[in-house]
Amino acid sequence: MLIPAFKLQLNNPILKGLVDVGKYDGEYPSLTCATTAGKIFFHTPHDKSGQNEVKFLNINRKISALTCGRLATKHQRDLLFVGAQTTLLAYDVQENCDLFFKDAPDGANAILVGKLGDLEAPLALVGGNCSIQGYDAEGSEEFWTVTGDNVSAMAFCDVDGDGQLELLVGSEDYEIRVFRNEEVISETTETEMVVGLAAMRRATFAYALANGTIGVYDQPGQRKWRVKSKHEATAIVGFDLDGDGQPEVISGWSNGKLEVRSDVTGELIYKDHMSSAISAILTADYRSDGHTELIVCSDDGEVKAYLPAGEELTSMGGGLNDGAVEEDTLRELHQRKQELEFEMRQYSETARKNRSGERQAGMVPQDTRISVSYMASQQDGCVYLILRTNNETRIKAAATFAERLFEGESFVVHEKEPTAELRIPLRPPKDVAATLAIKALAGAAATSSSAYHVFELSFQLPKFSMYLAMEGGAHVAPQAGGTFSVRER
Repeated sequence: MLIPAFKLQLNNPILKGLVDVGKYDGEYPSLTCATTAGKIFFHTPHDKSGQNEVKFLNINRKISALTCGRLATKHQRDLLFVGAQTTLLAYDVQENCDLFFKDAPDGANAILVGKLGDLEAPLALVGGNCSIQGYDAEGSEEFWTVTGDNVSAMAFCDVDGDGQLELLVGSEDYEIRVFRNEEVISETTETEMVVGLAAMRRATFAYALANGTIGVYDQPGQRKWRVKSKHEATAIVGFDLDGDGQPEVISGWSNGKLEVRSDVTGELIYKDHMSSAISAILTADYRSDGHTELIVCSDDGEVKAYLPAGEELTSMGGGLNDGAVEEDTLRELHQRKQELEFEMRQYSETARKNRSGERQAGMVPQDTRISVSYMASQQDGCVYLILRTNNETRIKAAATFAERLFEGESFVVHEKEPTAELRIPLRPPKDVAATLAIKALAGAAATSSSAYHVFELSFQLPKFSMYLAMEGGAHVAPQAGGTFSVRER
């Protein structure tokens, strides 16, 4: 659980994703937020000057990215990095001067500061339109690589366990790419634009998509779990809230909801609500008391901080706000209990009738099986997924769940006149393999029957399922061609 630590009202709008905490004097943290009209404001509770805690910096540009971090300078303190449509600014807040100012013709959609792979010095990595550039403390370009589309999210993660950090890059083409230095070592295709990435334990990382999906990959290409909401995920981080040394997945949503889920199972552990949409979630020792807080910012300027309810913090008020969570959990468990009791009664009644030899009209035979196959149709311009029973049982309806096949990731077919065969038309937008999860509703041949059984099926749709082999003589051989050589860069 999380324990409320403090609450602030900064009275200034906070733009989504444009928030960070930096130690600009090398000692005390400052909450840094982009706001409207091309401005940045700083909340510095430990400011010794005695001036106003909130100070403003006018950038005079539409801010597209913001972060804090340290480069290899003579001063051991954080710098502020601000990205705009075509520029990158590295700013020394303590000295009130620019460290460097660079043109960024590809844009600056995301900025990340740190050491990548075997590079000796930390860099400011800037993700733009199909490219990623890295700048050192002098503003010199020390890193450059290309990616498939506009960069929308970046994070460091040691995905191969070699002790060096790889670069996770999410982009608008639905891809999550892993870079080892300039080389792409992994690509994972998702179902929507990637809007958030966060390193978890070891090679594990969490992700968030523009369609409200969040999930966790154990390593690239191996998803552990995912959940989907009708709301937009606006922030995602990893934070250890129970003191076991392993981070949980913390997500923020456009409806103001804050959720904590297990990184192993995706189970909901804790939830809370802000007054408006969540703009960012950060972790920092903001009160400089030796305890790292989870800091949640909303777009209306409200800031809440939470402490993990570990053993060392229980004396500080553990258990606050737990009542609502426990009540929701009890309600869900009670509903599940009722569902299981109803299911058990149905099984008991069926078993009794089978033992007595009587067959209830409309009951589905015990040996009923449903097979799954597919067939491409040139006439209809689709590939049919064919469900077929092995007896007189009729298939009433089927719901198909899959990624990258149809909008909403599910498709339902319902027959007015059920038969032993049901065809589901599929039109994959891309040539990608897909795992289909199918729930088929089958009943006995008796037309008056209202008893149905749900069959759960799985089917692997091949990558080129929409293609048909040309019949003999139907194709035309090419008449010309060309040759050319390609030199590596």
